[in-house]
Amino acid sequence: MYYVLFIEGDVEPKLYGPYKTHKNRDKKAQKLRAENGPEDGIFWMDMTAGKPVVGAYPANFFEEKNRFNDMDADDLNACLSDLGKDWAEVTQTDPMRVDPPSEVEKQMVREYLEENWTDDLRIQK
Repeated sequence: MYYVLFIEGDVEPKLYGPYKTHKNRDKKAQKLRAENGPEDGIFWMDMTAGKPVVGAYPANFFEEKNRFNDMDADDLNACLSDLGKDWAEVTQTDPMRVDPPSEVEKQMVREYLEENWTDDLRIQK
């Protein structure tokens, strides 16, 4: 099970969860940061064999910038391939078309990747 350990003002602890997936837990952590600002401590917590394991989020975890914003169509395509997906599948466009993806389609792919990319997958640059 997955939890968020929220420490208000770095003084008062509060536990959120359990969540079934780390993605849901992490979304809650990001929501807490957006609602409360950087003054509070927010940590991930996993229960493993009945024992809590607590850790800090990476420094850039709470940045509002989507980590896929700076990628061009080729880089986005490589990430989709790592997930076993393609442009047509994600954007619901004709798989036989040859024109480059529109900005709207690129944004759709970025949002898809942001929701589905896990820390187990690494972007190769």
